Amino acid sequence: MVWNAGVFSDYRVRGFSQTDEGAALQVGVDATAGGIYGGAWASNVDFGDDTEVEVDFYGGYRTVVGGFNVDVGGVVYL
Repeated sequence: MVWNAGVFSDYRVRGFSQTDEGAALQVGVDATAGGIYGGAWASNVDFGDDTEVEVDFYGGYRTVVGGFNVDVGGVVYL
């Protein structure tokens, strides 16, 4: 299991600030077991409403088939 964390001057997606141009605290965790992987990531947000946190979950499976790397996974943004 690998943990990560950072403090950033702004959290932007496609050029738009997710924190009303304020600082962002972001944390995440990743885990793998064989070809299976999964993790979670979170950041504070400020859209001018009651939403305060974005939490993302992701996971999938990766393997090699016929000499090609294959990775099938999904992401949920909350």
